[in-house]
Amino acid sequence: IEHEDALMSIEEGLTKAIDFLTDAIIEEKPATPWWV
Repeated sequence: IEHEDALMSIEEGLTKAIDFLTDAIIEEKPATPWWV
């Protein structure tokens, strides 16, 4: 993750980016397709 922003510190920007990406991680296994 690269962060350059004049509005927040490097640490805060990195923390916010990590929090955002953590929410995007898929944790559940996919369901069996109904068409198979």
